[in-house]
Amino acid sequence: RSRKHAHTVFLVCSVGHPIVFDPNGVWSLPDNPSLSDYPVGSRSRLLAEDFCQLYLKVVHQLQLTFSGHPDKIDGTVSAMFLLRLKGEELVKVPLKEQDPSVHAGPLFENPLRFRPAGS
Repeated sequence: RSRKHAHTVFLVCSVGHPIVFDPNGVWSLPDNPSLSDYPVGSRSRLLAEDFCQLYLKVVHQLQLTFSGHPDKIDGTVSAMFLLRLKGEELVKVPLKEQDPSVHAGPLFENPLRFRPAGS
């Protein structure tokens, strides 16, 4: 059975135009980025903070949805799609403006712990 499956996968992959890998089209992203890696006031920092805020909202909405409020699923799914768009926007921006070789990456942490008290 697995042999037939492997053969099928090969046929599907070998039909049509070849898939060409272009290493120039791959952006370098940091490993396990932290919001503290992003320069304060930079575009990458603002986008990363927005991403973090929305990520927390998605986590909260998922918790609500699966804790007895299934009516929240539509808003949760919408927020998940928006999170994907924000993530795509984030990775297009250099992490630090003076070094365009490394792009910003999505982070999954609480952005409020990085804000000074009273802001």
